[in-house]
Amino acid sequence: MAHGAMVEWNPLLKRQLAAFFAGFGVFVLSTQLCEPGFIPVLDHANLLFHEAGHPLVGLFSQRLETYGGTLGQLTFPIILVFSNYRKKI
Repeated sequence: MAHGAMVEWNPLLKRQLAAFFAGFGVFVLSTQLCEPGFIPVLDHANLLFHEAGHPLVGLFSQRLETYGGTLGQLTFPIILVFSNYRKKI
């Protein structure tokens, strides 16, 4: 495909649309039932990236392992966005 070429979108099936709204409903319900300011899906993903950063950075430097959490929180989402952008997801 040439760079900048328009890509046709496939229409959504009814079951795909229903699944989206069901998932979105569960998301909204979970935000209402949890403590204020806590969004389970986002906050748990953030915690996962943070905690995974410690041992990964620790493989290279025990002294910098403490900072691995912050580096994980910053780099993993950027890597995922870049990867999905390249795949055109």
